[in-house]
Amino acid sequence: MDKTTKLRISLMPLDDPNPFGRDDTLHEIERCISNYENLILLGARRIGKTSLLNAIRKRKEEGYKIEREYEVIFYDCEEHRKINQFFAKLFVSTTVPKIFVSSIGKKSKGELGEEREVAEKTIKGQGCEPFLIENIVESDNGTKVEEKNIKNSFAFLLILGKEKSDKVIDEYNFAIKYSIPILCLIKGLDDKERDHSIINIIKDLEENERGIYKRYENLGEFKKVLETVIEDKKEEWKKKWIKRSESDSFRDAGDSFFTSIEKQTNRRFLILIDEFGELKRGDKKNFDEFLPYFKTKRAGLKNCTFVITGSENVFMRSYAKYFGEFKRIKIEKFDIKTAKELIINELGWDKQNIFLDKIIEISGTLPKDLVYVISELRDWNEQNFGNNEAKNIIVKIIEKDSEFKIDKQYTFLDENEKNFIKNISEIIPASKREILSKYHEEEIFEKICDEYFILDEKDGKYEFVSKLMWWKTIYDNDKEKFNKLLDNMFKNG
Repeated sequence: MDKTTKLRISLMPLDDPNPFGRDDTLHEIERCISNYENLILLGARRIGKTSLLNAIRKRKEEGYKIEREYEVIFYDCEEHRKINQFFAKLFVSTTVPKIFVSSIGKKSKGELGEEREVAEKTIKGQGCEPFLIENIVESDNGTKVEEKNIKNSFAFLLILGKEKSDKVIDEYNFAIKYSIPILCLIKGLDDKERDHSIINIIKDLEENERGIYKRYENLGEFKKVLETVIEDKKEEWKKKWIKRSESDSFRDAGDSFFTSIEKQTNRRFLILIDEFGELKRGDKKNFDEFLPYFKTKRAGLKNCTFVITGSENVFMRSYAKYFGEFKRIKIEKFDIKTAKELIINELGWDKQNIFLDKIIEISGTLPKDLVYVISELRDWNEQNFGNNEAKNIIVKIIEKDSEFKIDKQYTFLDENEKNFIKNISEIIPASKREILSKYHEEEIFEKICDEYFILDEKDGKYEFVSKLMWWKTIYDNDKEKFNKLLDNMFKNG
């Protein structure tokens, strides 16, 4: 580890470009990303996958080796677990927001010609895409084109003068129909000479609070108001787009995303997707149809690289064929040496402290478990630390925090799976043969090892990936056994 690196210990995923103990893993990830390889990061819950995604994001921001051309997009499947939300948020995060400009006159011509020209430049200046009907070929003009493009816009800029326009009336009604945010800029303060249909729109806006409407007297004021509103409302319009997409099918939402990406040939995206398996639980009805769709659409992208994490292995067995081009990187627990270095660096303990080995034996080397133990060890001076203090720390952690309950971490387990895990906690470490000779549930055993990563194997023996979860399971089931096991660990300490 680089001695100049400042360690940060947190019970939340780290937001650090150099998470402790992960230098080699990060270099491998960066190498693959630079080669435009799609990646799957597999590992148990709380092993540090989210911290690695955050590190990739931070390293890109701070100019590390990741290709500078990438725009990094992050998506948390635990936060949004519906597949249409998944695509809608990716679309909003990668696209340039489109603003439809109402179709009266043409640029530099007619009553609002100058406004249309200013609107086009201003919208582009605010990082958005203006849609003006005169910019498309004549054969594409028509009500259907207007409706389609209003529906696919983040906002509708309605510019009103004095003259009537049937097109503008239609567009206004389309914006209402599809709940598109409306920004109306009204030329002049006096309505006496306006067409009756324009006055009706203004009244409807006011009485039904359809959107934002402001009056202006000159082009300078028009430009300033437009700039201010777009700057203030752009993020809100994006959120409204995602909300509207909740009623779309995942294919409609997905088509919008993939079409947008394909058109943006001058941009390259690095899309980080955390806890992909949550989409299966959050949208089980659509998941099996989503995977082949996602694979097919993904295959056509030339400017998009995906890095996906999973605490539940949905990338193997029947689903493996949908991720054939992804390279898999297994995220492991710390080795004992790295775990000791973390404790020493965080607490300033002596490398020869006799309790280092005992702490590792009790807590294991899962990064998040070590963080919990270190946060409690901060209250103790190493000279005043002994067996009783170590026991008290373990009890304190597992009593106060439901983080280590199997039901809390693995809410999707059925009763048979939960009972199996509780039962085998009493006999592990144990070999597969020893476990299955006593509890005849080979299918469940395979699941909790290969799909859920609750158990892992070392030297032929299986044990909990999270030592603290193991302690918690035993503590809840049999406190006498819990105390006996702890005492045995310290009898020579």
